[in-house]
Amino acid sequence: MKKINNVANCLYLARVTTRLKQSDLAKMAGCSTSMISAIEAGNKIPSVKLVIKIAKALGVSQDTIYMHASEDLKKEIELFWASE
Repeated sequence: MKKINNVANCLYLARVTTRLKQSDLAKMAGCSTSMISAIEAGNKIPSVKLVIKIAKALGVSQDTIYMHASEDLKKEIELFWASE
C-alpha cells in the first residue's frame, strides 16, 4: 500500500469516527466535497494548510495524519513549518 493511501485512510477513519459527512468536513475545512473525496480516495495530496484545517475540524493533530506520510511529503511539511 502506498503511503499516501495511509494518509487517506487515516483521514477517512478520523472522519467516520467523528460521524461527519464529507460535505460537513469540507464545509468546516473550507474546501469542496470533491476535494475531501479525492483525498480520501488517495487521488489528491492535500496541502499542508488544508491538512491543518481538516485535522482541526476532525479534532486530531496533523502529526497523527502525517505520521503515515511518505518521506517526500514529510520533507515538504518540514520546509513549510520552517518558513512560517
